[in-house]
Amino acid sequence: MELHLPLILPPPSPLFASIPLALSAPRIAFLQSITPTAFAMSTPFDVEANLAPAAAPQQEAPAEKKSNSPAIIRNSSHPIAVIFHLLFRVLSILSYLLCTFITKNFVLSFVLTVILLACDFWTVKNITGRLLVGLRWWNEVREDGSTEWIFESRDPATSGPPNKSDSIVFWYALYLTPAVWLLLAIACIFQFSFSWLAVVAVALALSMANVIGYIKCARVAKARAKAAGSGSVVSDPLDQATQMATDSMGRMIADNLWQQMKSSAQTPGQ
Repeated sequence: MELHLPLILPPPSPLFASIPLALSAPRIAFLQSITPTAFAMSTPFDVEANLAPAAAPQQEAPAEKKSNSPAIIRNSSHPIAVIFHLLFRVLSILSYLLCTFITKNFVLSFVLTVILLACDFWTVKNITGRLLVGLRWWNEVREDGSTEWIFESRDPATSGPPNKSDSIVFWYALYLTPAVWLLLAIACIFQFSFSWLAVVAVALALSMANVIGYIKCARVAKARAKAAGSGSVVSDPLDQATQMATDSMGRMIADNLWQQMKSSAQTPGQ
């Protein structure tokens, strides 16, 4: 028995759209197993769809790499400043605690610890305070020998408030450092180690200088921010009290000198 089946091929020409072929049933099954698309009973549109190339698989976006740095570094606006704000403090304390186990030379340990303390004092006073919280302080000696405290603060209206993480790291490290040195000073007193107590005294003096300076600077910055609307210039209350006491004392000394000069001038005439 012979069958006449249309063979559907992709155009290029309508002449080959349907060609009658005389094939036996076993041959049809064999050819269908080899080239099933050639004998598919479908429209030319379906054939074109079968012959269309498969769409390329979409590539997944690469996952973001997670940072292994601590949270205080990831959340900081100035991570290098945060590192150096803590670095010299930690190194000075470690130098004080471990130098006795490394070397028996007290002078070497003393010099190394004091150098680290000086680096910490200068870094906190001039760099990290300005970058992390927008504050800076220093004092100048006038020609008459008096000391003038000068405070700088960043304007939050133009530069915005300081980073919260930076502010927390700065103030906590500033307050905890003298507390640690105070505990070490108490330990030196109980151990009768007065040579090391001198090192702790230097550390307390430098760290407390920064604490007092930045407390005063923050207080002046808040007062300036409150007075910004009225346009008045606000100085530190302690400086105002000191200036008033100095002025009153100066006037008192001047009055006493004037009275003595008047009395000495009247004595020869009598």
